[in-house]
Amino acid sequence: MMDRTSEVVDRNLEMMDRTFKVVDRNTELLDRTFEVVDRNLEMMDRTFKVVDRNLEMMDRMSKVVDRITELMDRT
Repeated sequence: MMDRTSEVVDRNLEMMDRTFKVVDRNTELLDRTFEVVDRNLEMMDRTFKVVDRNLEMMDRMSKVVDRITELMDRT
C-alpha cells in the first residue's frame, strides 16, 4: 500500500513539475506578447503624431490656397 501511495505521490509531483514548466513558458510568451503590444502602441503613437502634423500642414495649405484664390479674384 505504501508503495502505491509513493508512486501516486511521485506521479503527482511529476505532473506538478510539468504544470509549472508550462506556466513558466506561458509567462515568457505573455511577456513577449506585451513587449510586442508596447512596441505597436509606440508605433501607433508615432503614426498619430505624423497624421496630426500632416493635418496641420493641410490646414496651412488650405489657408494659402484660400489666400491665393482671394488675391486672384481681386485682379
